[in-house]
Amino acid sequence: MRTPTDRDLIHQLLDELAERIARRVAERVCAAIQRDATGGDEPLLCTVAQAAALLGISRSAAYEEIARSGTLFGAPVLKTSGRMYVSRPALKSMIANGPAGQRRAG
Repeated sequence: MRTPTDRDLIHQLLDELAERIARRVAERVCAAIQRDATGGDEPLLCTVAQAAALLGISRSAAYEEIARSGTLFGAPVLKTSGRMYVSRPALKSMIANGPAGQRRAG
């Protein structure tokens, strides 16, 4: 087995540095995409209680709508580990434009 030369060590260090830089860039790009998708630093998902508050309805009314239609007035609902989350961008779009399938007057 040969002993690593200075050149080998430099290449190894450069590879590690490139990997760290790529990881950091990927993290920042993902964060920027999330900010762009939500219009800020808000997470992409919100709880049913948070969604109900944004809509000005009770939490129980929100759960009833999800049980009835599988969505919250057209906003997708993710069910995971016994919890439900609502797509914040879809919810904000719905608030701005009205529920899916409903035309806005004007």
